[in-house]
Amino acid sequence: MPEGGPEGSVTSRASSIRQQLRKLLHERGNGSLLRAWRSELDPDFSQNVSLEELQRCAVNLGLLGGEAEAKTFFESASSGGVLTLLDVDKKAAVLATRFKRWASTVQPGPRQLFFQSGDSVDRSKVVPLADFAHICRKHGFEASDVEMAEVFGFCDVTESMGGLRSHDLLFLEPDLQVREQEEQRLKILRMGQREQKQELMAEVFQQDRDRGVSDRHRLAPRPWQARNFEQLPKIVCEKKQDWQLQEERRTEQARSEFLLYLRRSYGNEIRAWRRALDPNATFRLTLTQLRKFFHFEAGLRDRVDQAALWRSLDKDGLGEIGMEEIAPQHCSVLATFRQFMHERVGTCSAVWDHAIALDACVGQREGLWKSTRKLLLQPFLRVLRELGWPTNHAEARSALLASLDFFGCGFVSRSDLEWLDSWEPPKWIYSEPDLEALEELQALVSKKCTDRYSHPLLAWRSLFDRDDSNSVSWLEFCGACEKLRFKGNVGGAWRALDTDLSGRISLLEFDEDSALILMSFKAWCMKHFGSVELMFRHLDRDESGTLSFPEIRRACRRTGRKVGLTLTHADMSAIFSLMEVSFTPASSCAWIEARLHLTCSGFALVGCELACCQRYGALMVFVMSGQDRRKSKSQQEASTLSQAARLSTRPIERP
Repeated sequence: MPEGGPEGSVTSRASSIRQQLRKLLHERGNGSLLRAWRSELDPDFSQNVSLEELQRCAVNLGLLGGEAEAKTFFESASSGGVLTLLDVDKKAAVLATRFKRWASTVQPGPRQLFFQSGDSVDRSKVVPLADFAHICRKHGFEASDVEMAEVFGFCDVTESMGGLRSHDLLFLEPDLQVREQEEQRLKILRMGQREQKQELMAEVFQQDRDRGVSDRHRLAPRPWQARNFEQLPKIVCEKKQDWQLQEERRTEQARSEFLLYLRRSYGNEIRAWRRALDPNATFRLTLTQLRKFFHFEAGLRDRVDQAALWRSLDKDGLGEIGMEEIAPQHCSVLATFRQFMHERVGTCSAVWDHAIALDACVGQREGLWKSTRKLLLQPFLRVLRELGWPTNHAEARSALLASLDFFGCGFVSRSDLEWLDSWEPPKWIYSEPDLEALEELQALVSKKCTDRYSHPLLAWRSLFDRDDSNSVSWLEFCGACEKLRFKGNVGGAWRALDTDLSGRISLLEFDEDSALILMSFKAWCMKHFGSVELMFRHLDRDESGTLSFPEIRRACRRTGRKVGLTLTHADMSAIFSLMEVSFTPASSCAWIEARLHLTCSGFALVGCELACCQRYGALMVFVMSGQDRRKSKSQQEASTLSQAARLSTRPIERP
């Protein structure tokens, strides 16, 4: 075996491995081999890399041959049982050694030279590449721009903050005692900060999980530790965000692919509804009918996730959807046209028997078109214009004609108008936005809040969002208006809120101030606890399963400034009244937190396992324990009521 040492004394195979290793280190270091050398092999630049360290680096870098090739190179190139930078890249080794020798002789020291501020080192200062090169050259270290960038990467291992920090040059400190003291100070500082400590624990947990070993392996995470790690705020947030992103992408992709297929195959969504989705003109589509449609559309089955598509369409969970949930813009034009013709001539089909339409049918026979049972689009458009229908809006005109043209051949027949007569559109789809009606409704809600509810948030949930879906459907809105005894324009008030014709109203659209309150409270929970459930567990220090209003108010005031949480007494009281957190297994925690994110208000009202009891002006929220949850429903109610009765006799802590 050739004797180890410089580049020329290795075998051709080892030389090939060296070239691969150089290339991989250069890529990993983002153009700097020295940066990758320190980050992957030699953080302190001690120049004594072992075989195990080289093999681990080879696997991380993706070296062809992995550990076997690394061992071959180590045996051929190393000397004295250790690998140095000189064995990998002579030019980089000379540059790094020259810089380190300069740093050991420069006065008053490398960290003081770059970060001196008065009599101490400014640990918050950031030195970019240009300033670094200027200071180096000013104090006698000469190098080209390329070499200076390589030396900068040699120091800036983490590539954070856009430049060097004082601790990045700690490895150049010649005094070993000073270096150890500074490293200990940094370690204590990091571990003393809660967020950084949690990030470290989360990183350890992630590394253990990424090993891919079996549950019985000695390096596998222990079952009694897994729950504690999985409840770390960082892990909870990552799981929640991953689930949310995947779910949103899946549903949005399924809906967009489905609508794109309908437009390509049938011309527009309404024609696809009439010809394929709802050929019997029931104006209702169930999941079974949708699956039947997929069965006959071979080009669609492999491209669209049916379950995700149905979730994106049936947002109410009623088990069926209407035509307006697939093509709201087209349906708005059709419904407006239908309402106009019913007011003008009685029905849409009556247009066909009108004298103007009859004259148009006779008039078009003078050309090539001889049929009187079908009317071409342009003559039909002239009939509508003479009847008073506004045809100056190009998009509405095109949408109407394309929707009534069943075959897409450029004509309309009496059956198309009869089909439109048989449709009973919801009132909101053809109503015009009425701001006065909305103001009247909001005045009623404000009066209701004054008389019965202490905050608009309580009115939102008690009157409008009864199913805790964080959005209000048209049926829920009508029910709330009926309870409020609102006699104004319900459809106009809805359209003033639902400006995008989504068929749903969120809290952000209904009351922006209340939505911002919940957003700030959610930001506080996510910042300091990771989830609403973890917030409850953390504040419930006596493990009683209850939280009083003063406890949560003090917690918000103590840590709220860090996330800009500015809530009044009434705001916190309303949140406390709304907050329902149930102790659920870790597997369902991600689902709960996903609902918290998917709402526009930024806060989920989840669970039905809470009983509220109000006495002497104090509102207590009771969370049932796991034992209560395993009981029957009647036992649960009895247990909760008895618990409420006991707690209601305690002295009330006034806010």
